[in-house]
Amino acid sequence: MENDIEKAVRPRFRKNHLFLVCFPAASSYKCHAINKTQNLQGKLTRYTRATWGIKPQIIKEIYTKAIESYILYGSEIWYTDLVKLNLKLNQIQRIPLSTIVKNYRTVSTEALNILSGCPPLDIVAKAKKEKFGLIFRNEALMVQDLTLYREDFDLGNSDLAPPWEACVIPWTMDMDPGIEEYKIFTDGSKWNEQVGSGAICYDSNGQEEWSFSLRLGNNASVFIAEAIAILESIKRILHINCICYIFTDSRSVLMALASYCDQTSIIEEIKLILKDKRNIVLCWVKAHVGISGNEIADSLAKEATRRETIVINIKFSKRWLKNHFQRVIKERWQQRWEFSLKARYTYGLMPQVSTKRCFGDFYINQFLTGHGVFPVYQMRFFGKNDICHCGRDQGTITHYLYGCPTFNQIRQGYLPSNFVNLGLLELISLPKVRVGLRLMGQFLLQKCLD
Repeated sequence: MENDIEKAVRPRFRKNHLFLVCFPAASSYKCHAINKTQNLQGKLTRYTRATWGIKPQIIKEIYTKAIESYILYGSEIWYTDLVKLNLKLNQIQRIPLSTIVKNYRTVSTEALNILSGCPPLDIVAKAKKEKFGLIFRNEALMVQDLTLYREDFDLGNSDLAPPWEACVIPWTMDMDPGIEEYKIFTDGSKWNEQVGSGAICYDSNGQEEWSFSLRLGNNASVFIAEAIAILESIKRILHINCICYIFTDSRSVLMALASYCDQTSIIEEIKLILKDKRNIVLCWVKAHVGISGNEIADSLAKEATRRETIVINIKFSKRWLKNHFQRVIKERWQQRWEFSLKARYTYGLMPQVSTKRCFGDFYINQFLTGHGVFPVYQMRFFGKNDICHCGRDQGTITHYLYGCPTFNQIRQGYLPSNFVNLGLLELISLPKVRVGLRLMGQFLLQKCLD
């Protein structure tokens, strides 16, 4: 019987080659991952430092596309949800995140995750293992009140043909929809989370021959609805030998049919049928420009979304599965962030997690974490005096933003007139304010060094 690793690599490699990483007897995966991550980190630091270098967004892209995948290689097999292993993974993740955020060393890993927009590594590893278990071990996936298994998903064909044997279906965008030939207009629609497909067929004299309006399962996408409309139309004209034109406004479906890549089973079924049916021509038509057949097909698809009875049940797609696990990662990350005891100052500014964030400015991140050149921080960690050099108050972030007379000129020149009514995140979103905050940070850093 095949083992799990062989099953994992089979969809990607035709010959079942087994790739293994060998460690010395006195070593471990943790040491291996840390060493490799530090090596990659050392190469990255040639191009970036605290106050100069390539943009943090570029470093984040390198991390998400390369370093994270490198660390989690084979995690579908070796990962177990243990506290010790989770701590090790987050320890390893901290190394590249520090390069993205450019933070003080005392900033917690939870804050680094929030500022960089990168989910905790153990949460990502757990999601990858659950996805692997569903696909290759047929383990159950619980989604609200649904229990899903491998057969409930349309994951494509694992036995891919080589590119020179792959079938592609050509299409045209130059055909006149008013042509006096046998023609069909198809469309798909989604409304209030309900999905439908519709089509109408005309003979060469322009007389309607047939039409249909089909309600699909709620898990179907508009792409699938458009593809189903084409597939059902093709099935109804297989007996016809004359040339037939199928018009659709879905260029994405047509491009999928013309692609060599692995597609959904519906696209592959259309390809298989049209491979030997050269009399059926696929055409693209622009949507909502007053073409009668296209507008009728659109209304039929919308009518289907209002029906109660589902005619065609659709398997869950690969994209749905990917989006589901991305949502799971975000929910688990949010729960951890809410119940964490660390970085509560940063939590007050950013209570919601997001993968779209990327704060990588050394000076501004001191205002977002509270860890930096501020006297209250310097006293906490180094025993220095916590009174501002102006002598009026403690050296807190609030004091420097709103009260310290040293920065009156910066406030007048770089901050908006209503800055006292704005939150810190709202201020940081303004480019001119960011320049002013950097000037404040540079001045305070020089004071710390003096």
